[in-house]
Amino acid sequence: MKKMIINSVILVFFLTGILFGQDYFSSAQKAFKKKDYDAAYKIAKEAYAQDSVEAAWKILLVVKENIQTPELFDILADVNIKKGITEYGIIYYQEADKLDSLNVKRKFTMAEIFLKSKDYTNAVNMFLKIERIDPNNSKAISSAASIFFKAKMWPEAALYYDKVLKFNKDLETYLNSVRANFESKNFDRSLVVAKEGIALFPKELKLARYGYMSAIKTAKWQDALNCVLLIPDSDLSASEAKTAGDVANVLQKDSLNIKYYKLAAEKDPNNKDLFVKLADNAYNEKKYDQAIDLYNKKLAIDPKHEYSLKFKAYSYLQKEDYPNAIRSFLDWMNVNTRISDTTIHAYLQLADCYEKADSSAKKAEIYSKLLKMMEGNEKTYLDSYIPICYYFAARAAKASEWNVCINYAQKIISLREEESALILLTSSYYNLKNIDKAVEYVRKAKRIAPNNKDVKDWLRRLSED
Repeated sequence: MKKMIINSVILVFFLTGILFGQDYFSSAQKAFKKKDYDAAYKIAKEAYAQDSVEAAWKILLVVKENIQTPELFDILADVNIKKGITEYGIIYYQEADKLDSLNVKRKFTMAEIFLKSKDYTNAVNMFLKIERIDPNNSKAISSAASIFFKAKMWPEAALYYDKVLKFNKDLETYLNSVRANFESKNFDRSLVVAKEGIALFPKELKLARYGYMSAIKTAKWQDALNCVLLIPDSDLSASEAKTAGDVANVLQKDSLNIKYYKLAAEKDPNNKDLFVKLADNAYNEKKYDQAIDLYNKKLAIDPKHEYSLKFKAYSYLQKEDYPNAIRSFLDWMNVNTRISDTTIHAYLQLADCYEKADSSAKKAEIYSKLLKMMEGNEKTYLDSYIPICYYFAARAAKASEWNVCINYAQKIISLREEESALILLTSSYYNLKNIDKAVEYVRKAKRIAPNNKDVKDWLRRLSED
C-alpha cells in the first residue's frame, strides 16, 4: 500500500512537470503571436527557474532571434549543458562573453567545462583571461599554474607558480614551483624556492634534493652541502653521495668528504675511482695505513692501476717500511715501463729504499737500469743522470777501479763541465800513472774553479811530481 502511494506521488510530480512545461510553452506561443518577445523571455526565465529545461530551451531558441542579452545567452548555455549538448553550451557562453567580456564568473564556468572535457588549452586560456581582468585572482592563477605543470610546460608553470607563492605557501606549491623552475633550467630560482620551502618544511626531502641539485648546477657549494646534509644517508644514491663528497672536497670539509665518498663506495662497490679519492685523502692526512688499505681495495678491482700501485709504494716509503715499499715500487714498475720524470723519480726512491734496507748492490742495479732508460735523453733528464754517474764514479774510485771511474766522469763532463768530475778524472789518471792526462784535467778544473781546495791540492801534488 505504501509503495503504491509513493509511486502515485512521483507520477503526479512527473505529470505536473509536463503540464507546467506545456503551460509555459503555450503561454510563450501566445506572446510570440503578439510579437511580445519580452513577455516570452520572461516566461522562459520562469521555466528555467522552475527547472523546466525543455520548455525554457524551446522558448529561448525563438526569443534569441529578437532579444540578445548576456543573461539570455548564459541561460541558453546552461540549458544546453543540462540537456547534455555541451558544444552548444560553450557556443552560447561565448556569445554572452562577446556582449559582457568582463564577467569573471562566466569565464570560470567555461573553464570548468573545458577541464571536464580535457580541453586544457582552452581551459588555461580562460584562466589567463580571468587574470587579465583580475590580476590578483588566486583561483585563476593557481588553476593556470596547475594546468601548465600537468602539461609539463615548465617555463609557464614556473612563472605561474612564482605568482601562486605570493598568496599560497603550502608544500605542494613549493614542490611544484621548485620542480618547474628546475626543469626550466632556471637553477638560481629553483634554489631560492627550495631554500624558502625548506625553511617552512625542513623534513621534506624532495625540497632538499632539488635544492641540492640546483646548488650543484650553480656552483653554490655551501648551499649544496647544507641541502644534502638534510637528506638521510640511506636516501642518497651512490652518484649523489659521490657528488656530495666532491662538494665537501671543494669546501675543504675533509671529514664530510671522506664520509660521503665512503658512503658512495658502499652503495656502489664497483666504483673504482672512489677508493682512489679516499686513499688520496688519507695519504694527504698522513694516514698511510688507511691509504694503503684503500689503494689495495682499488687494486683488488683493477690490479694494474698504476696510480694506486705508485702511491701505495709512497705510502710505505713514508712509513719507512722499506721492504714493502720496495715490493710496491717493483709492482708498479712491472706495469709502467714508460720513461718520464715521474718514472725516474720513483726509480730513485726505489734505489734509496734498497740502500736503507742495506742492499747497496740492488741500489746499483736500479741505477744501472735508470742509465739505460735515459740513454739518448741524457740532456732531458740531466739532473738525475749526472748524480747517478757521480754515484758510480765515486763507487769505482773507492774500489780503485780507475777506468770505470773515468768512464762515468767522462759521461758527466760531456754534458756539463764540473770541477768534481774533473777532479775524479785527475785522480783516476794519476793513479793510472798517466800524469799528462791528470795535469790536463786539473788545469781544466782550475779554469772553472780556481779557488777550489781540491784543485789547489792536486796542482801542488802534480807540480811536485
